[in-house]
Amino acid sequence: MHSHATQSVQGQRLEALRRKHAALDNMLKDAQRRPAASDFVIQDLKVKKLKVKDEIEEIRRVS
Repeated sequence: MHSHATQSVQGQRLEALRRKHAALDNMLKDAQRRPAASDFVIQDLKVKKLKVKDEIEEIRRVS
């Protein structure tokens, strides 16, 4: 069983990850709209976004 403090820290981490995921999503959409955006930049943003999503899912799984 998790303590209240642990749950609070996990909740804060989860919220921070959600904000990071949303920011990466916006960056990705912006990059995809720009014809000059390189495939590397787009792929890098997709990988970062997926890693954040995986972290979010891991926190949810262990909570």
